[in-house]
Amino acid sequence: MRMRKTGWPAFGLWAVPGIVLGLQVSAIGVLLLPVGLVAVFLIARFIRVWPEALGIFEGIAAVCLLIVALNADYWSCPPSGEVTTRTRDSVTVESCGSLNPWPWLIVGVIFAVGGAVAYGVAKRPRGIALDGQAQPFG
Repeated sequence: MRMRKTGWPAFGLWAVPGIVLGLQVSAIGVLLLPVGLVAVFLIARFIRVWPEALGIFEGIAAVCLLIVALNADYWSCPPSGEVTTRTRDSVTVESCGSLNPWPWLIVGVIFAVGGAVAYGVAKRPRGIALDGQAQPFG
């Protein structure tokens, strides 16, 4: 039996199925579901599952932060739902709104920080305090 990979790089590879899971909120998510299942199978075969599988949260965070980046030009709409720009020579009517990135940013940061902290805590050997001193059992 060979040893499975561990550590932060293995944690990062578990983000791949997390990305597929995060994309389930979009129209292409269902189409990527078989890819995600194959990725889970392959990653679980070569990489330790626990606690590295907490990297799934990093993949979900990556999708949330991608949505933030794609909607960075967001501005809220007036009640009419359109923005009218009048100059001396022209009148331009533009739609506004798109997707408010703030909730996605908050959720993305929570998943990114939470996943990394949870992995850091879960991979710490038992019986060792945060200050590095051995703790007696009992």
